[in-house]
Parts: sequence; C-alpha cells; structure tokens
Amino acid sequence: MSFDDFMDSQKVVYELKPAARVAVPDRSLVYYQEGVPTESTLPFVRLLNGNEPTENVYRRYELFVNNWAKQHDQILQILQKNEKNMFVDLQRYLSSDENSTVFKDQPINLSTALLNLGPNISNHSLLLQNVWQNLVDESPDAIVVRLSSKVCSTVSFTMKILATDISRGLKTDLGRAASVPVSDSDDDMDSEPEDDEGQTRTIEMDSLMEKVFSKDKRLIVMIEDADSFPTSILTPLIKVLWNYNNQYRSRIRLVIGMSTPFEIFHEKLPKLTVKYMRPKYFQIDNTGQAVNEIMENVLLNINDTYDSLILEPRLVLKFLELKSKISISQFVNSMKVIYMSHYYSQPLSVMWTNDFSKIQLNSHVFDVFKRLPSVRRYEQSLDAKQAANLHKLLVSDNEAALGDLLRQSLNKLIHWRYKMKTLVDLLNFMQEYFLETSIWTDNLDLFRLIFENVSYEEEHSNFENFQFLHLLWKKIRSSSLHDVNSFIKTVREDADFGPLFENDDLRELSATSQTKQFVAALNRALLRCLEELNLNNIPFREICCVDLSALDLLTNTFNPQVRATCIESLLNSKNYLLNTVHSDLSQLDPESFDMKLYRYLEPSVIELYKLSREAGVITNVYDFYQVFKNSLPREELENTLREKSLQTQLPAEIDDLTWDKMTLSWFFKSLAELQTLGFVREVKNKSETLEKIIWKDL
Repeated sequence: MSFDDFMDSQKVVYELKPAARVAVPDRSLVYYQEGVPTESTLPFVRLLNGNEPTENVYRRYELFVNNWAKQHDQILQILQKNEKNMFVDLQRYLSSDENSTVFKDQPINLSTALLNLGPNISNHSLLLQNVWQNLVDESPDAIVVRLSSKVCSTVSFTMKILATDISRGLKTDLGRAASVPVSDSDDDMDSEPEDDEGQTRTIEMDSLMEKVFSKDKRLIVMIEDADSFPTSILTPLIKVLWNYNNQYRSRIRLVIGMSTPFEIFHEKLPKLTVKYMRPKYFQIDNTGQAVNEIMENVLLNINDTYDSLILEPRLVLKFLELKSKISISQFVNSMKVIYMSHYYSQPLSVMWTNDFSKIQLNSHVFDVFKRLPSVRRYEQSLDAKQAANLHKLLVSDNEAALGDLLRQSLNKLIHWRYKMKTLVDLLNFMQEYFLETSIWTDNLDLFRLIFENVSYEEEHSNFENFQFLHLLWKKIRSSSLHDVNSFIKTVREDADFGPLFENDDLRELSATSQTKQFVAALNRALLRCLEELNLNNIPFREICCVDLSALDLLTNTFNPQVRATCIESLLNSKNYLLNTVHSDLSQLDPESFDMKLYRYLEPSVIELYKLSREAGVITNVYDFYQVFKNSLPREELENTLREKSLQTQLPAEIDDLTWDKMTLSWFFKSLAELQTLGFVREVKNKSETLEKIIWKDL
C-alpha cells in the first residue's frame, strides 16, 4: 500500500442519507397546543383546542383575580399586624433628647440605633425599606438620608450623596450641592482636584447643616448595609456626623443596619470611632414569625372553602424546607405564579366555586372529565365490580351520572379541608391537655411531623407514621383514670372530633389497664384520617389541587435553565415556531410557501445542531458541511424554492454550483449561530476544525 493510499484510508467520511420527513397532516391546523388566543384583551386563552366556552374563559380569569386578591389581602394584613409595633422603640429612641444627661461642654456621643436584620439576607431589602418608610412617615421634623454601599464607593462621593439628599429634604437650591449627579462611576470624581473640592464641600456641608438646624429639624442618617461598607468610608463618615452632632447639640441620629452582632461589627472600626457612638441594639427581624403566619394561612388554608387552591402536602413540605431561605416577596411571587398558572391552564378550574350560573358545559368539557389522571387512578383503586361500573360510565354519554360523580368529588375536596382542620385541632388539643412541654410549636411544625414520612404509594406502610407522638402516648398511659375519662368525654361530645372515632367504641375507661387499648384506638383513628387525606384517592382533584409539578414551573419562571431551554427549542422547533400563543393557526395555510419549506427543512441552525449531536468531539469543517448538504432533500427543496423563484431571485434551474453556494451560505450562517450559542468553537492551532463544547449539569 502506497503512502497516499494509506492517508486516504485514514480519512473519515460522513455519509448521511436523508431521512423520511414527517408528513404534515392535510388539514388547516398543522400543529396546535391546547390554547387558542381570543380576540379580546383578556390575557387568558381558550383551552380545549379552542372549544372551551367563552363564558368559561372569562370565569377562569375572574376566579383568578378574585381568589388571588383574597390571598394577597391576607398576606398584607399579616405584614401590617407584625409591623405595627415593630418600630415603636426605635422611634422613641431616635426622638429622645440626651442633653439633660450631658454636662456642659462635654462631648456628646452620636446616638446610634443598631438594627439586627437577621440571618436571612433575602429579607434584608424588605426590612430596610420598611424601616426607611417608617422613619419618613413618623418623623416629620427630620430629614432622612439613606446610604448604601452599592453607590457610596468613595468618601467624596458619599458626602456628595449626603449633601444632595439633605438639600432635597430642605427643598432648596444650594448650587453645586443640589445639582451633583448621582453616578455609580468614580471616574469623574477621580479627575477632580481633591483639595479644592474637599474645602468647597466642607463649606457646602456647613451651609447645609446650618439651614437644617435653623429650621429646627433633625437629621437621621440611615446606613443600610454597614457590613459591606469599607472602613475607609465608614470611619470618616461617623467622625463628620459626630462633629456636627456636637456643634448643634445632639440633632443628628445614626441608624445602622447589620446582619452580624455588634461585637463582631465594631472590630472593623477603630476604637476611637466606636467611642463616638452611643449605640443601642434593636431586634427588628420578625420575618420568621411573619413567614410562619403567611405560610400557615396561604399554604394550609384549612379555614377556606372555594377562595383558595388546595396544595398537596408534599408541595407544602417543599416550601417549609425553604422557609429559612426564601424571602417574603419571593414566597408571595411564587404563590401568585401557582395561582395564575392553575387558572390559566386548567379548564376545569371554573368548577371550584359555589356559583355555577356563569359556567357553560359542552361535550368537550365532559371528554376532559373522562381523561383525567385522577379519575383513572380512582378507577384502579376500586374493586372489580365498582371499576367496571365506573368504566361503563366513562365510556358512555350519560352526562347526568357523570355530573353526580363530579358533585360527590367536589364535596370530598371540600370535606378534605374539614378533615385536615379536625386532625390539626385534635392533636393540638391532645398536646395541650396532656403535655406540659410541646412536641411542636405551631400548625406548620405539626403539619411537617404528620406528612414528612407518609408513603402515598404504599399506604399500608404508614402504621408508624405517628411515632412522633411517643411522648404523648407515654403520658396518656401514665395519666390518672379521671384525666383520661375527662378527655374521652370531651372528645366524644365534640361535634368535630366525634366523627373521627365512629369506627371505634369510644367509652370511658373502667381501669387504668385499659389505657393501652385506648392509645391504640387513638392511633387507628389518626391513621384512618391520614388515609382519607390522601388526595390521590379523590377523583377530579385537578380542579383545585396543585401538586409537585408546580416546583418545575417556579424553577423555570424565576431560575430558568437557559441551556436546557435552548436545546429544547432546537430539538422541538414546532413548539416555538408554530405556537398558538403567538399566532392564530387557523390563519395558516398548509400549502403556503413557508409551511412547505418548514415541512422539508427546519431552520438550518436546527438541522446543523441535530447533526452535531451525532458527530464526535472534534470534527472537520469540510466533513461537517458535506454531511449537512447531503442530509438536505434537494429535490423537494428545489421544487419549493422554484415556486418562489421570482421573490427569492433564484434561477429557474438550480445547477450544482448554485446549490453548493446556497447550502454553503446556510451552513456558514448556522455554524456562526451555533458558535454564538456556545455549542461549538474553533480548535486552536488546528485550522478548519471544530470542537463541541460540552456543558455538564447546567
């Protein structure tokens, strides 16, 4: 074998035969999703492939607006209640006058309020905004200046911001001090002469302070994130404020927000600077209590009926895991997205109401009833005879019988909340009655203990689910006969607790030895209640229930996976190019030029990406082009392009040279797009070679 023959044998030749193209159905709708846009300004689409009654579309939007408004009002009421008395001590401290405790000519330390913002950084912006708003609203005789490390990059720029905000508070025009532009860049400041500017700024600041205190006003300077302030800025700022505070006899107050204890924070400051301050510590981080109340009201909703959606226990547990990490605003936004998505995409959500007068039903709605996963799962849970009857009902056109089943299921969903509330109230009553120390602190903690180990696939394995009540069972066994019988009498006479023990003969005990059997009866009643709270056993639960799939929705909404979305769009282009959310597919003509072209050739970057997935990590550009060109259905494309030869300025006959030029231009354009998207790159020190960029776990 010659050397040339050997070299030829080492070349890699890619030959890809054109695959059979998927035939486009010969009908007006080439591709569709469930939603069809409406001609009104309503942001909701008509579901069921456009067969949803128009009245139902408006009703879904109305229910979303009304129900979310009620949830949002609950959240605002909780926040207002928690913030009502939060800043009383802070305002009292800032308005106090310590002149009476200071001897004449003795230096006055700067009254400094140290605000503990708590460990959850995501809540700091909300807390600081509330503090600033309270200072502005409750201190009409003060000018409030807000400083942040994001914009206070140098001492000179910090003083500029201070002077500008004071002048705005005075509503005066002090020339340069009031006209200083606020900028994130230090280039302009670095270019100015520091000596002259510092002298001018001192004169301007003296003039500002004189005007402030001549009008009998106080100055409150709020440093938002003191932990992020450089010492080189914080130290001179505090010293300047201390000097003016002594000059005008304690008319300045300093408010410092920090996430670390003062013992740690003051270590970054010189000891002399610390002595300038008269600090007092304030605990204003009550977001934990607020989050608990908000989550209990919005997630559990055990006191609601049709005003809120039912969140599956596993979804509630996921939110409870994020309780210490998620901010209040993030939680509110997440819940709004859940409500909006449910009412936007679920045509049966109109059923979750006590007013059916605005709802229209047609055959398409009843078809959805029959195909619901919860209905199929319910059918599998029945015995053979009951399953056969239900199957016969589903395949029939007996809408009346199907409506009866729907009403029974809606009653079960409403009763689910009643069962949940009864279980929570019973356990809270048992703990309060028998125990001196608490096993759980609130309803959310109790909810977590109940459902964190529940198995929804193997319900028989839940017999040890209430092991967390071990201390309670032990206390009941050691309690006196009188106390146990008093508890039994109270439970038996209670209208809510009594039905839980309808399968057990709950009688007063005659001997202490019977307490063991009584504890077993309590455990059986709790397990039966837990089984009834399994939403998977209730048909039509899709009407008002939200399951774990909402987490994927929240992730894609607030933390979208750009790489995965990009790949999905390249692999399934029709979901994006022919999506009814963006266009009315009834207006598309399958015989049009664009639709014919799409039938034979998706956008060239998509074709090139699909080929790149089959190639190795290193690919020769020429080989890549040859595979791309040979994969194209030339005859079909030529016929389609020839129909539009006048518009596309193509010759009537496309020879090989023209075809090569066209395909090469498509190839280079698509290759540049793949490089821009970050899928391929040129190999260094090796011309005409491409390397696939592999992103792992992104």
